[in-house]
Amino acid sequence: MKWLYLFTSFLFLAACSSTTPVANLNKVTPEFIASEEVYIKNSDYHSLIELYKYQLENGENLHLRIKLVDSYVHAGDIDSALFHMEALPDDSKPINLNFTKAQAFFHNHQLQKAELHLQKELKAFPKNAQAYNLFGVVLAYQGDYVDARRQLNQARSLHFSDITIINNLAMLDILESRFDDAVKRLMPIYDNGLANKKVKTNLLVALAMTNVDHPFTELANEQFKYVDQSQIRHEINRLFSNRESVAP
Repeated sequence: MKWLYLFTSFLFLAACSSTTPVANLNKVTPEFIASEEVYIKNSDYHSLIELYKYQLENGENLHLRIKLVDSYVHAGDIDSALFHMEALPDDSKPINLNFTKAQAFFHNHQLQKAELHLQKELKAFPKNAQAYNLFGVVLAYQGDYVDARRQLNQARSLHFSDITIINNLAMLDILESRFDDAVKRLMPIYDNGLANKKVKTNLLVALAMTNVDHPFTELANEQFKYVDQSQIRHEINRLFSNRESVAP
């Protein structure tokens, strides 16, 4: 098992902004609105992209252009998101574009640009919990764990997703070799059946580093079905025995 694959499999949860239906747009047909609602409900971002591109062929619209960029980010096509982002103005009222741009730059590993736009976003919208969460993740990738934790807790105080914040705080615990704290954070989520794949993988890592067998065995079988559990534990320990090798 290559350590790089293992490392990239337990990343932070940098939740994207939720795509919402376009409203109050000129030349939008009932068929467009119905299709958009269905695609959003099914998280069918590729169909949303085609829908917005087709509509933009009938005339430029800032709201639609933002939705197009957002859909590209959700679909994981960051190159296209950045390309279409170039058509967006730097400042537009009443729409603030900084969070959309920050997401695109983050997913393209341009962390300083992402940080710059997050600072602008939070200056304009100081109660944007999503922005604080993403800011915390960006700072963690840059090795600033203290400020990252501060930003994540700010997102939590603004009632952002508990599971997302707890997972990200646990990821910071892991990066700071506070494995017992990570286990304490993540076990209630796992015990309540609310853990997604990234939460489970983070918990697997923390359990391996604390030499706890339960539920390590169950998680190891689920996450790496055909890999020997002793090998999984060995690889995790080898990875985290050298802290500098995993610094963001």
